[in-house]
Amino acid sequence: MFFRDEGQGSFRKMMPRDVGPILPGTSSNTEDNVQGAGWADYDRDGFLDVYVSLSGMGTDWLFRNLGDGTFAKISSSQTGIAADRAYSYGITWGDFDNDGWPDLFVPVIANGTHLLYRNLGGGRFARVTTGSIAADGEANSGKWVDYNNDGHLDLFVVHGLNPGKTNALHRNNGDGTFTAMPGDIVGPIVTDVGMYAGSSWGDYDNDGHLDLMVTNNDRNPGGGPNFLYHNNGDGSFTRIRSGSPGNDAGAASTFCTWADYDEDGFLDLFVARSVFVEFTNLLYRNNGNSNHWLKVKLTGTVSNRQAIGAKVRVKATIRGKTFWQMREVSSGPAFSQTPLTAHFGLGDAATVDTLRIEWPSGFVQEFRNVPARQTLSVTEPPRLSASVNSGIPVLALKGGRGFSYSVEASTDLRSWELVETLVVQDISGMARISLRDWPGINHRFFRARQSLP
Repeated sequence: MFFRDEGQGSFRKMMPRDVGPILPGTSSNTEDNVQGAGWADYDRDGFLDVYVSLSGMGTDWLFRNLGDGTFAKISSSQTGIAADRAYSYGITWGDFDNDGWPDLFVPVIANGTHLLYRNLGGGRFARVTTGSIAADGEANSGKWVDYNNDGHLDLFVVHGLNPGKTNALHRNNGDGTFTAMPGDIVGPIVTDVGMYAGSSWGDYDNDGHLDLMVTNNDRNPGGGPNFLYHNNGDGSFTRIRSGSPGNDAGAASTFCTWADYDEDGFLDLFVARSVFVEFTNLLYRNNGNSNHWLKVKLTGTVSNRQAIGAKVRVKATIRGKTFWQMREVSSGPAFSQTPLTAHFGLGDAATVDTLRIEWPSGFVQEFRNVPARQTLSVTEPPRLSASVNSGIPVLALKGGRGFSYSVEASTDLRSWELVETLVVQDISGMARISLRDWPGINHRFFRARQSLP
């Protein structure tokens, strides 16, 4: 099913004629079993596309957003992906090679190894067939995360749903390859044995290092607790057995997510439990501490509106050590959606030295000396370009549909005059201004500024 947000808190259920082949199921095979959907703008045209995973007899589906509210099914011959019978659940997108193009990880539940696709740009992908990820298999979900603050996305893989499994952490080597980390380096996150289902990463104590929650899908009433791991900041983890999240019985916990539901700057935890047995879901409120934090909420204009695929980086000095942290805005694994707001723990740092935003469009912004303990909302700036048509200068503005912009001109970059105020209406996000009536001068500078509501 597909529901479109109509605004004012209401939704409309879409029909196949409204959105195209994304509805209903596009395979005649009745054994196909749709399991999840992962959103990403894989072609970076400003519109979110979706990969749908199946656990039946067919192959997964990739739907390209055409930008007019409809989708087209993309064949494997066009992209190089979705040709494999994946039998997959929790697929996830992430730019592991830092080239700006979202790559795709498809965990295979059984009868094969995982599928990792590198996005080559231009709508084409290449499957990665060597390395630790390609050799791994039999998992139901994965999560891209920069657990060691080196600026590269690593991959954590949950090996469920059978008892006696251990999970895997594949560290990004920074050159497009990965290393499966052993327990004597990272600790119990890869040696603990359980019946796992899902995972979620979040800096729950705001010390600048991402911690981990892994759910226990043991459906027995007396089943063991979920697995909560604290990041020690040196590349290793310690299991936390005290307190509610790490001590309560798991009792058929399936998936989980960290989110600051009460907006106090500290990540709370929600755990969903199985529909096959009658257990209630779990919500844990974070009691907090004295550590600082920063949350960054992005609105894309040239990029997709949710800014999925954007990288947010902060540099701060915490406990005398200066280092970067990175979050990639993501819809998360198919079964465990994550908030689109980037959350950073800052320890004793009252100020972020540098906040860097790398938008999916390729535009980069930096802010200096950003105060902590705030939610900062940032809207992507518009793009302004110039051309000449039949001897007449024309300005082209690329911005957000429905956004208002003021285009200004200057001869010295000091004083500016208004050229025109416009509202972008075209679905492409483009608007143009003809300068036919402007007096001839040697040079002129132009800029576009978003008009405040």
